Amino acid sequence: MKGKSVRSVINRVLWDHSMSPEDFKAVYADRFEGSCKEFSLADVERIEGSFIILKSGTLIPLHRIRKIYDAKTGETMISR
Repeated sequence: MKGKSVRSVINRVLWDHSMSPEDFKAVYADRFEGSCKEFSLADVERIEGSFIILKSGTLIPLHRIRKIYDAKTGETMISR
């Protein structure tokens, strides 16, 4: 998925019935802790504006996403 946006990759995983969101992880830069964290795309409630909103209520800015990958196969969908 070279050249794709974070938004389009997440939307594809969430809406393409041939893909399982539980299999995909996103890595993001946490500016408060100064480290990288990850979450499952199954935890995404929605994308609104420039934020990912998780089911827990956590807001993650799209520009903080560093990588999205398939945890089963190891395939990287997006990396920056």
